[in-house]
Amino acid sequence: MDCNNLLNAARRGEAELLTRLLNEGCSPDVQDDYGRTPLYYAVKGGSRVAAALLLKHGASPAVVDKTGRTPLHIIAEVCDSELAVLLLKHGADPNAKDRGGRTPLHYAGREGCAEVIQLLIKAGARVNDTDVYNKTPLHYAARGGWKEATRLLLQHGADPNARDIYGRTPLHYAAERGDVGTVDLLIKAGADPNARDREGKTPIIIATQSRKFGVIPLLSASAVGVEEALYTAARNGCRKAVRYMLARGVRPGASHGESLLHLVAGDAGLVKLLLEYGVDPNARDAHGKTPLHIASEHNCAQCVELLLKRGPDVNVKDGAGRTPLHYAAESGCAPCVKLLLTSGADPNARDNEGKTPLVVAARVGDAKTVTTLLKHGAVLEASALLIAAMWGRVGVVKTLLKHGANPNIKDDEGKTPLHYAAEMVQGDDVPPENYVVVVQELLKFGADPGVPDGAGKTPLHYAEMPLYYAGTVQNREIVKMLSGEPHSSIDRVLRLLAVHGAVKIREEALLHQSAEAGCAKCIKFLLASGADPNARDAHGRTPLHALTRAHNIRRISKCIKLLTRRGAYINAGDFEGRTRYTTQ
Repeated sequence: MDCNNLLNAARRGEAELLTRLLNEGCSPDVQDDYGRTPLYYAVKGGSRVAAALLLKHGASPAVVDKTGRTPLHIIAEVCDSELAVLLLKHGADPNAKDRGGRTPLHYAGREGCAEVIQLLIKAGARVNDTDVYNKTPLHYAARGGWKEATRLLLQHGADPNARDIYGRTPLHYAAERGDVGTVDLLIKAGADPNARDREGKTPIIIATQSRKFGVIPLLSASAVGVEEALYTAARNGCRKAVRYMLARGVRPGASHGESLLHLVAGDAGLVKLLLEYGVDPNARDAHGKTPLHIASEHNCAQCVELLLKRGPDVNVKDGAGRTPLHYAAESGCAPCVKLLLTSGADPNARDNEGKTPLVVAARVGDAKTVTTLLKHGAVLEASALLIAAMWGRVGVVKTLLKHGANPNIKDDEGKTPLHYAAEMVQGDDVPPENYVVVVQELLKFGADPGVPDGAGKTPLHYAEMPLYYAGTVQNREIVKMLSGEPHSSIDRVLRLLAVHGAVKIREEALLHQSAEAGCAKCIKFLLASGADPNARDAHGRTPLHALTRAHNIRRISKCIKLLTRRGAYINAGDFEGRTRYTTQ
């Protein structure tokens, strides 16, 4: 006889089949692979007839499945009070624990089953039993926001201040849920609103972090940690909660007084609210920043305007020596820049690194801000054009040049803006096309392509370096990529410089370097740009001499053809009379 059919019959609530199988001798407590009995499936499916029939034939309400649950646990979970009465009459244990230490009352509390809770308590269920997490049924009821279940448990002696392994009380969970009724019941029953969990958080802090601001009035009446809750509400941008706490006298203490306004300095609504309640607009944070610094940094023109109306020092410097104008320039907030300047901000203030707002704006590439600064008296900093060229900031370069910036200005290394633009065209951070335009603009305004830096290198040298190094490592694909496309950015920069006479100034070094590397592409380009195939270095050596240092025979042969076709003297000797054949 296959008594597994008894399990299926119970699952489907088929009373006739159950009766026949039981009369034929099937055990009413037969279990499947999960340890579940016919009674388990009968109550799970809500079949009172099947459950009663099984109990009549001796089914045990105490048999547990592999998770340690009895049929009464299942009844508590599905909130079936009639089945609860039936099983309790047949001796079901209201305090039986599953493998997690939970009793049926824990299940009923979790699901908010008020009627089942009443029945279980009447049958002797212990209201303060804990599970493996040290949670009581009240923890579960409060976490679910079940007001009636919470009321019943409290009424029958549940501890409102019981703590689980996380140090949380039922009030912590009710606050996290945000159910006003449950929070009210717990507080009236003596729940401590000042209880801190293992992380040091009180219920009001939990509520604000969970954005459950509706329970704050109840929790703030007698709770500590309200100041911290105020910060949490402000951090989350909840103006309603902040307004409520401020209106009831909550103020940031000495330890936080310098940071609340900083915290919300990017939110105009909260800035206005805090200023209305007298929060100090000149307070400094740990880095020496005022709210005006933060508002400028956050690109909030409304915030800047609100703060300026309170008359703060617009030129106040933080720990890095930066004024609010530095931050406005860096964030690209043109309206902020204009507001600060019209309120007396110094456009030439220097930070601890000597940078002015103009230099900062040049770095980020905000041409509009640069224009505004210049119109309000910003001095044309030499480094501004150098930095703009280095970062390929086309709009800023154009603006600075139009306002009279020197295109041949040099830094400490002797580099001009043209050096940097030519050098950086090979980078990945900025579109190469930007540098092509920068070079064009610099040359248009008189930049000298032949001026050497401190190392004796011209802009052309830097522009040619990618081709030179590509040849050095003998990477044909890179050479092809860099020099094979007639419209590539590097090629265009080289041609721009060549058109303005740059090749003739450094032709010896460039052509000799390319020959030494065996870079036919480089040699071809330089010769086409007018380089002398018979140019001599300091030792009287020609590019053909330099080819003796190349290693690839096929490449050398191609380079020789390129040079001789342009008139290179095959037997030219150096200053010691050595030809390419005798040079070692």
